Amino acid sequence: MGAGALYIVIFVLIFNWNSRSHSFYHLLFLSECLFLMNTTKMLYHQPRPYFVDDEINSLESCTAEYGNPSGHSLFSAAFFMFIYLDVWHIDSQKRKESQTKWLLSLFGCVFMFILIGFARLYVGAHSMNQILYGWLLGIWIALYNHYCFREFIIDHIETVIHRKSRYQQRKNFNITQSIIVATALFLTVYFIQILTYIIVDVTFTADPIWEQRIYLKCSNIEAGTRQMFNDKSVLFASITVIVYTSYLALISNRRQFGATWPDMYKTSIKKVLLRFVIIGLLCGLPGLIILIKFQLDIAILIIIKTAVCMIIGFLLFGVTHYFFVKFDLLNNENKNENDDEECETSLISQETAENKIN
Repeated sequence: MGAGALYIVIFVLIFNWNSRSHSFYHLLFLSECLFLMNTTKMLYHQPRPYFVDDEINSLESCTAEYGNPSGHSLFSAAFFMFIYLDVWHIDSQKRKESQTKWLLSLFGCVFMFILIGFARLYVGAHSMNQILYGWLLGIWIALYNHYCFREFIIDHIETVIHRKSRYQQRKNFNITQSIIVATALFLTVYFIQILTYIIVDVTFTADPIWEQRIYLKCSNIEAGTRQMFNDKSVLFASITVIVYTSYLALISNRRQFGATWPDMYKTSIKKVLLRFVIIGLLCGLPGLIILIKFQLDIAILIIIKTAVCMIIGFLLFGVTHYFFVKFDLLNNENKNENDDEECETSLISQETAENKIN
């Protein structure tokens, strides 16, 4: 509980059921959490308890990554609070009608991430300060995203995929400018992680005894593996690029297929399951490549995993939509209304252009 697989499963459920704008917001949030975890682990390079104490053994499969902050604590606190705040925002009217339900929901969220944190302490994976720091970072990033980013991100993606040219002109929406800004942000976030790795690698050398204890206590860690210390964190940096190519895929889809329409994912269970199959077939193999532990130079591994993650972003938010449309797996009830609005907007744009010429 609290491992990365849980959040991937929940995200796919949200992606297949909710709007594209909302699922992109969730993906962006997970990428931010991963970026924060990677960067802080590398900067602090603080050992886990079983790295430094001969009497402490990990009661689960070992990880040789640095321990501060606790990734499980950070992600669990961030994700449970994020989901709670998101549901609270959508269902605010019902919250007023049923305070007890929402207070119990809040208690449940807090209880879950506290339970996960203490479980990490119990199995010897983290010290208490690492768990507390993970909780604090997780709660902070959930609150910050909800109150500072949520409306802007969802509104912006809605502009990209739903709303019409007239709205875009009013909002001064510019595709080229958006791509440039997204690329600049992607490069900044990506290379912050790479530079952090390089700086720490040059200025800090892990105690050789830590490595000896890992090999002695952890049967799942092979000698010479690239899954140790900061190497593992910097390899995770490749996953953060998925959100960038997902954004480009949304823009590409808008240009190729036109605007999407509301409630297009509200379909029968059969169509939902078929969409899951398509997502699995398209993204399953690249996802497995990320998990394979290749014994290659760290720079080559970073390049390979980054390239694969970029492909996953395009597949997830781009190619899947093509197959959903091709196999009629979407709810088309509001599509005609959307097409009518597109035509109306096009006529208005033409009239505006003609008036300018005249």
